[in-house]
Amino acid sequence: MSRKIKNKKLGFCRLCLKEDMLSFEHFPPKSTFNKRMKYFHLDPVEMNTLDWIDDRKPNKRIYEGPLGDHSLCEECNNFLNKEYVGAFRHFAYCASHIISSIKPNSDKVYFTIENLNLLRIYKHIISMFISMNDTWYTDSYPELREYINNPDQNYLPDKYRLYLYLIRPHSFRKLKWSMVSDIGAISEFAFYPFGFVLSYDNLLLGNHTPLYDLFPWKFFNKDRETTVNFLLPILETHLPIPLDYRQKETLRKYV
Repeated sequence: MSRKIKNKKLGFCRLCLKEDMLSFEHFPPKSTFNKRMKYFHLDPVEMNTLDWIDDRKPNKRIYEGPLGDHSLCEECNNFLNKEYVGAFRHFAYCASHIISSIKPNSDKVYFTIENLNLLRIYKHIISMFISMNDTWYTDSYPELREYINNPDQNYLPDKYRLYLYLIRPHSFRKLKWSMVSDIGAISEFAFYPFGFVLSYDNLLLGNHTPLYDLFPWKFFNKDRETTVNFLLPILETHLPIPLDYRQKETLRKYV
């Protein structure tokens, strides 16, 4: 079914915490391939109780349209567009070109991108996690909101770590705040061409996964552009399970 999107909706803005009419926030931005897509929605309670390797199929609703939510007031939405979206769009276009030109069976890729504004990209990624999570999330992690609201601020406590990977077209993952065994609390979001994991209160995630740590990016100057050499994994996101990147061939062995 198609999902009708209202232009405005009354609620509390996730970024400024004020009650206001909220505009529809696209995450990722509409200009980075998020104009129309078809995806499944699973009830969170059911998702936590399913055995994903048996024959049972979950109940799911099919949505068609851009991914996003009524999570920001118009002023905060415009602020993100002005400060951060352009830098993120440049990064997404370059990565998309890289993905489209490599062999289908590649599991990692080495490439270079010039003129990246790392701080603005980093902040826009954080803003997407704020937009996709619930209102209590902003209250629980106020440093994230303060970090986004001040374009000049280039310090964020070390307990927050942001990780990157690549995905192929039609891959998707949107997981709100979750607890993952000994890793601790994370949130994960994947939409072509990127996948991101935000971890809280721990420094262990990099030791458990092949993800690319963006830790140095949060210290850059907001007006500085730089050239970055990447060696990024291309991962699969078939199941709505945090940090699960198993390929279809591996999953079929359990069915």
